[in-house]
Formats: sequence, structure tokens, C-alpha cells
Amino acid sequence: MRNEFDAVGLIERDFLARRTKRLVAELADRLQSGGRDVEEAKSVIKLVLGGVELEVGSDDRTQYLLFLGSREIDKLADICTKHWALR
Repeated sequence: MRNEFDAVGLIERDFLARRTKRLVAELADRLQSGGRDVEEAKSVIKLVLGGVELEVGSDDRTQYLLFLGSREIDKLADICTKHWALR
């Protein structure tokens, strides 16, 4: 059911969300496509997520299953970029 809205086009892709524990990888990919080093990106991502007390395991997965849309992930990538000096 959770994939049906996308499959039949009931909701525009910009408004779809999905569940994931792989937020670090998703953010790292977005930051890397913007020219950032992937390992440095992961370091900043973990610091930013730690700021909202979201722990990331040694496997780079978040402690909780998250439900996020593309817009929310884009905003998190923007926050990571703005706080790049944290690394």
C-alpha cells in the first residue's frame, strides 16, 4: 500500500514521503552530488542529526525508522551545507 500512491500517480512525487533508516546515505548522496566529500558529509550529517538527539549507528542507520519526504530531506541537506564548519 505504501508504494501504491507513487505507482498509480495519485500524489505528485514532491509530496510523497517514505520510511527509512538510511537517512545518512540519502543525505550524503545529495551532498556528494553538490561537490562535497562523502566521508566529510557523513560526519556533518551525524553532528546535525545529533543536534536533535537522533542517534546514528555504526552502520550509518538512524536509531528510528523515519518518515520523510523529499522536501524534508532537501532541507536537511541545506542545514548540513550551512553548518559544514561543524566537521
